[in-house]
Amino acid sequence: MRTGIRVILEVTAAAAMLVGVALVALNYANLPEIIPIHFGISGKADGFGSKLWLPVLTGLSVVIYTIMWLAQRNPQKSNTPWKITDENRERQYKLIVRLLTWLKAENAILFAYLQWAMIQVAFGGATGISSLFMCLWAASLLLTMGAYFYSGYRAR
Repeated sequence: MRTGIRVILEVTAAAAMLVGVALVALNYANLPEIIPIHFGISGKADGFGSKLWLPVLTGLSVVIYTIMWLAQRNPQKSNTPWKITDENRERQYKLIVRLLTWLKAENAILFAYLQWAMIQVAFGGATGISSLFMCLWAASLLLTMGAYFYSGYRAR
């Protein structure tokens, strides 16, 4: 992966995760006790629960970010659908790091958006999440995975 793109993705992932943490920290005390915790296919909030779920979601985002960060530094511990050999090791490890870099950014953006949306709905500023956003996120995830499997298969 070109270094410039990787730097942009790393900064984006870190910024999105920190924005999510900050959103929760800044708004938690003022949230109502019951907040949206599930959104239906239409994007409308259809499940509600304790505001304690918001820090749980935030903690989960930090844990996932950290696991992906650690996995990027240890690609040799990753499982791949093809055998790693002396001939393909360097290329395969670069592909694994690229995959994790993209996934980390995509997931950090998703978590930050969900945290923001839950807060907005709880305060009455919105009625749900954007179906367009969720479709674009899902498409980006599928493209990322597809690109990895295509490139990884070719680099066997």
